[in-house]
Amino acid sequence: MFRNEFFMGSFLLLIFTIKMKVLFRKIPSWILYLFIHFVVLLLLFSAFRYVFFRQLVNSSQNISNNLYDDAFSLGISFDTMVSSYLLLIPALAFFIAMLFNHSSLWLRRSISIYFGVIFFAVLLACTADIPFYKFCGSRLSTAIVMWTDTPGIMMKFVMENSEYYSYMTAFFSGLIISVFLLLSIHKKLLKNIFKEKYSVKKKIIVFVCVSFSLLIGIRGGWRKRPVAIRDAFVTNYPFVNLLPLNPVHSFFDSMQEIYLHYLDDAVAINNARRYLNVHDQFNSPIARKVLFADSSSIKPNIVFVLMESMSAEMTGLSSSGKSFTPNLDSITKKSISFSRFYTCGMHTSNGLYGMLYSMPSVPGEHPISNIYTVNQHFTGIASVLKEKGYSTNFFCTHWEEFDNMGFFLRNNGFDNFFSAKEYKSDLSEGIFGVSDEVQYDFAFNKLNDFAKAANPFFATMLTISTHEPQILPRHTSFKPKSNDSFEQVYEYADWALGNFLKRCSQEKWYDNTIFVFVADHGCNMESPYEIPLSYHHSPFIIYAPSLIKEPKLIDKLAIQTDVFPTLMDLLKIPYTNNTLGINLFTEERPYVFFCKDYLVGCLDKKHFLIIQKFGGESMYDYSNNSEKNVLENNKTLLDSMKTYTYSMLQTAQWLLENKKLGKQ
Repeated sequence: MFRNEFFMGSFLLLIFTIKMKVLFRKIPSWILYLFIHFVVLLLLFSAFRYVFFRQLVNSSQNISNNLYDDAFSLGISFDTMVSSYLLLIPALAFFIAMLFNHSSLWLRRSISIYFGVIFFAVLLACTADIPFYKFCGSRLSTAIVMWTDTPGIMMKFVMENSEYYSYMTAFFSGLIISVFLLLSIHKKLLKNIFKEKYSVKKKIIVFVCVSFSLLIGIRGGWRKRPVAIRDAFVTNYPFVNLLPLNPVHSFFDSMQEIYLHYLDDAVAINNARRYLNVHDQFNSPIARKVLFADSSSIKPNIVFVLMESMSAEMTGLSSSGKSFTPNLDSITKKSISFSRFYTCGMHTSNGLYGMLYSMPSVPGEHPISNIYTVNQHFTGIASVLKEKGYSTNFFCTHWEEFDNMGFFLRNNGFDNFFSAKEYKSDLSEGIFGVSDEVQYDFAFNKLNDFAKAANPFFATMLTISTHEPQILPRHTSFKPKSNDSFEQVYEYADWALGNFLKRCSQEKWYDNTIFVFVADHGCNMESPYEIPLSYHHSPFIIYAPSLIKEPKLIDKLAIQTDVFPTLMDLLKIPYTNNTLGINLFTEERPYVFFCKDYLVGCLDKKHFLIIQKFGGESMYDYSNNSEKNVLENNKTLLDSMKTYTYSMLQTAQWLLENKKLGKQ
């Protein structure tokens, strides 16, 4: 399969080398110069695609070699397109210089510098593509630069993760080789550029031939129509579909704005009002007053434990029957929990925005650090409880600047934000700070201080130990049972959580406290789908042994936006719900929806709809883990799921753009 791509380029380069003297006499040197760069780029992309394939292919899947052959062949088209686009600027410069018979040192150096920048960017994209896929399950996109507002933190994260060392080595090795190659080509081919004076006829012929070649290349080769991402998504195997894509192309393609206008906005908003059963008339079209016939005068404390990367697949909710969280599983049996609960996205910011402010993330947007969210206030559990007399507190282990977290949460209801500066530096385990047990110990002491005040408290703890790299902390007495490092950190996180709850149970405030266990998102595990459900399926557990008398497992479809309204039902505190969340005790969703950066997923209890950015769609029977696309047999269901999903997402986008999400 690799021969179709790699050896073709190698053969071309070999022929060129053998016939170098002949080619010098017949072909202008600047065309040879561009051709060599074109071939080298093809070889570079081919080599990295082969490494991508060898490192990430799942040999246990029974996939025909013919599909992989087709994927590599299609990959040539994508690489040809990208390489041709990259040659456009120097080709245009050479055309202009040829037209005026102009040759200067400035021109030659500028073009060499241009290719130096190009090879730097290409190598960076190719080497980042593999670890990005391992983490996100997709080819390189602008999601990788989501945290550029804190470059120091992200650089430390990369440098402290030993898994990235091989990729950094490949990058710098490729960069050194590229520099020597560029200097050699520059010296041999650009020294005497345009020494020969071209006739008008030859100029026209050269211009037409090179332009025609580039035009064919930009189309991805001799094809009926230009190659496009949708050409890759033709099988039922996500890895096969993603294999042909070029990381440079996928990165720049992701810059384009997601099209969220499946419906007219007015239609989408009216649909959302109907889905949410809204009849009130506020400034915001989705706001509705929520009252309780049996409002309670008791105000219990609330502790949210927002567990990093805690997929349901690592717990007792797993369909595999495996669990690495005995403490969490034990709590579930004494709690109100939800078996079909999903996160809004695959990043921590998606989880915070969804759980604390009951709003879904719009595809491709950073939910707590974009032009709309940073300039307005939101209805959320912290702000509502603060109005009701609660002290509101947030605990994390990293610096508050990361993800714009400190500013956004303080601006939206949180009195206190405890971050990395609160902990002793010698207890830090890396870029994201202290371990779970150190954080729990710090938070436990703070909760005791809060309990001494007259007001009830609301506290959210964002844990970190299950974040990659999956390494057990140095400062711990924990002894893992598993030999797998990935499983060990989940055992550790569960152990630390169990110790924290045991200490809390010995305090007076424990009996008047509701503990809520959720995840910011899940983790990327082996999946037959473009969107791994393990990244979204997660726990939602409400634990209050003195307040919840009848533990139960609820099978309703639910997402993070529903946490806030559901908890308010337990508290029996009247409020105005200006969110897209519902009360899971009294309401139901026909579907749940979520985003994986630039993909949108929608589920009912059997079917999984995936909507690609470019409009491609697929539907699977995920209840049976089926890889067969059943879209053609479910057109009515497709329309219903798309209408629901886009109504909610477009309404969320409209509310953001029109600043309607604050207090009513």
